[in-house]
Amino acid sequence: MANGQSQAVPKRSTKALGAAGMSDGQLLGHFNAHRNESADKAFAALVRRHGPMVLRVCQQILGDRHNAEDAFQATFLVLARRSRSIGKPELLGNWLYGVALRTAWEARTRDGRRQQREVRTAERAYRESSDDVDRPDLILIDREEFAVLHEEVSRLPERYRIPVVLCELEGLTYQEAAYRMRCPVSTIGVRLSRARERLRVRMIRRGILPAAALINAMFGAEGASALVTAMLVDSTVRGAAGFVASDVAATGYVSTSVVALADAVLKTMAAARIKVATNLVLAIGITATVGWVGIHQQPWSSFSLGPNPARSNRESARSNQAAAEVTIGRPPLGSSIGIAPKAATPTANAVRNPDPQRDGPLVEVMNDASEKSAAQVTLLRMGRPINEEQKRGELLFAKEWAANDALSRGGDGLGPVYNETSCVACHGLGAPGGAGPENKNVVILTALSDSRRGLPKNLDRIHPGFRGTRSTVLHRFGTDSTYGSWRRHFLERQGKKATPAPEDDGEASVESHIGKLADQTILNRGLRPRASSLPMEPGLTLLVSERNSPALFGAGLIDSVPSVVLIDEAKHQDADIRGRVSRDPKGRIGRFGWKAQISSLHEFVRGACASELGLEVTGHSQGVSPLASDVKAKGLDLIEPECDALVSYVRSLPAPVVIDPSGPHGTKGMGEGRRLFAEIGCASCHAPSLGNVRGIYSDLLLHEMGSSLSDSGSYYWIDGSESLGGPRPGEWRTPPLWGFRDSAPYLHDGRAQTLEEAIALHGGQAKAAARRYFALTYQEQSQIEAFLKSLVAPSAASSAGVMLASELESRLEPDEVREAEALVRKEREEAEARDVQNQLEARQRQLAAKSAQRARQKYPIARNLEKSGKLPGALKFYREILGEAPDTVEGRSAAARISALLRSP
Repeated sequence: MANGQSQAVPKRSTKALGAAGMSDGQLLGHFNAHRNESADKAFAALVRRHGPMVLRVCQQILGDRHNAEDAFQATFLVLARRSRSIGKPELLGNWLYGVALRTAWEARTRDGRRQQREVRTAERAYRESSDDVDRPDLILIDREEFAVLHEEVSRLPERYRIPVVLCELEGLTYQEAAYRMRCPVSTIGVRLSRARERLRVRMIRRGILPAAALINAMFGAEGASALVTAMLVDSTVRGAAGFVASDVAATGYVSTSVVALADAVLKTMAAARIKVATNLVLAIGITATVGWVGIHQQPWSSFSLGPNPARSNRESARSNQAAAEVTIGRPPLGSSIGIAPKAATPTANAVRNPDPQRDGPLVEVMNDASEKSAAQVTLLRMGRPINEEQKRGELLFAKEWAANDALSRGGDGLGPVYNETSCVACHGLGAPGGAGPENKNVVILTALSDSRRGLPKNLDRIHPGFRGTRSTVLHRFGTDSTYGSWRRHFLERQGKKATPAPEDDGEASVESHIGKLADQTILNRGLRPRASSLPMEPGLTLLVSERNSPALFGAGLIDSVPSVVLIDEAKHQDADIRGRVSRDPKGRIGRFGWKAQISSLHEFVRGACASELGLEVTGHSQGVSPLASDVKAKGLDLIEPECDALVSYVRSLPAPVVIDPSGPHGTKGMGEGRRLFAEIGCASCHAPSLGNVRGIYSDLLLHEMGSSLSDSGSYYWIDGSESLGGPRPGEWRTPPLWGFRDSAPYLHDGRAQTLEEAIALHGGQAKAAARRYFALTYQEQSQIEAFLKSLVAPSAASSAGVMLASELESRLEPDEVREAEALVRKEREEAEARDVQNQLEARQRQLAAKSAQRARQKYPIARNLEKSGKLPGALKFYREILGEAPDTVEGRSAAARISALLRSP
């Protein structure tokens, strides 16, 4: 066990060069291929990357920090010895989680009663020193409950367990987890949702406490941000290098008890493999025997009743399952691990005997938790009311629509063209109402004439959606069975002539690093085109682009921001980055959509029902099928009360939350990252607060983002918008960054897979801030990433150290908040002063230009008067010229003529 001052080990994805930018498989391969200093560095990178998760798991099982560090070191000794036999190195985190659990169980068994006394002492000390004494959901969490929860996690099928380990324990984004698991991002969201639901039900059945609160308190939004000492890392790496050779070689760097613990774990893992192999052989033998008997058996009527072979097979399967569960690090329930086994498994509504002084109202929530949806439970915990209208809206949000759906009042249900069958299908990352994965992107066709003027004629011959507009949605599905082949043929036919859309003219390549990232992002985007030009006919081109589904969290707060706040925000921004409000054709200020083209949540939700689901609603017609362009809806699919219920539910979705930098899941880097975020200018557009809405990190204004992101496609929009104050091709609404951790991929079409790629593509008004970001050190960039990843979806609202942004800004670090607000006020005052000065100077230049023009006009008149002998008149004109434009050629000439005339007799 190593001692030393704790310091946060920054966790990065794949940003830096060297070991920090290598994958787990690459680091393991380097460690296995060499036995030198570079191998030690590779192993150290693995310890730093996965160590926080391992240490956290060990400490939750063992309770005592010293014993947890012993188990931590033993886990990585096992990794060093078994590094060549890991089948999926890209999922090393899942493998280490299983070994960490096994090691912790083994350590607990070996320590016996002494361990139990130390745990109780540590728990009392923890509770006495905890800042969460007013949080009953945290006080109720004891080591037995953590152990049971880890047991349930280990019981999950692998397809559910791996996303839990990667996203919840190690803090990876959905995008990063999908990359490691080689699956779509949407799959991660679905599997996590199902895993959480399974854990919730299982925990309630075991009668511990509301499962979602316990899960969030254990995992948290940054569950892998536990502290690991530098000395602990160093001694573990040196000990692992020795342990590969022999037990004796490792004892010089780690204690003998750690070596003995690692040896014991290796033996149990070997025994588990033998047990699995034995059970597999037995299962094959039993199956073969049953098959032979089935072939040679007599007719059923001649057999007497005996044991049920199906039951025997099920028991064998359960035995195999138990053996498989042992292999990931969990001994069978009831084994000697220092936890008394439960006498019986309670039913879903049965809970332990409540202690009014200890449990309070949580028992009521627990009894009722299984009857409520995850969204409702989140709203309850945040103190948000749930009325009947919102419940009806939630059902509509999750409803799977079908053609000629029975719920349709007088319409035709789903279609005739649509992008998905439910709202939650495209808004589900993090929780219902979240962002959508890139494979749910909406495809937009935009017609452009070579002259770029006016609306091209006869566009409806290409697609009926072009009637009256230059843009239309190319829906992904249709109720007509031939729509899929038509769409595929349309894209293939035009794809033969497709050319890349215009890219950046060089502004993204101001620095080599930014240029490489931007080029790589564009290359990756080319693998799955998000923007291309299709030459249709002479003088006409179709632009194909995409839109990613944004998160809806906090939509009600965005809808409540007064328009005057947006106008005032634009006035106070510096001239070089000043945004502007977007206006719809009726002159209303927009705030929803990637280009802020929609003015209200009412219009946003109804427009989505019509365009995305093909539902006919009041004021919004469903999409038109190119296979039946004249077919009209028979009636409304959703009546006004149903639309109002859906809007009410979306309006009730809580705003994302933040992780307290000084809380149990916080790090110092989060606070530093918040400061750097403002210092380099990101907060000028991604404003932390907008009116009374705190933590939004957006000004909801349009900003010019450069030609690389330019897109003239309109979505939920009509033509003529630019002349009415609508968005221009290169302008985009500043997307709110709240919930950033659960909102990947980034940018309007999901082309950026990482934060670094998204920043590299910031051009136009954001170019200077992007430059400043890439001029930071690796550690400073890591701190900004840590800060942004502390902005999480509202599903984590009940976690320890997670709170509303308004609470964080009003309660934590008030001096820093005041300084930041003072800095913002100072910057705005300076910007206003510069604007006034610039306006004054521009006015003066304008007046001087007009005076010079008048002087040029008057000077010939004065000369003619002088030549004709009308000296008083000439002197009058000369004096006017001298007074208005003394620094011009005419002014200086007028001064000379005045002196000459006055000297003459």
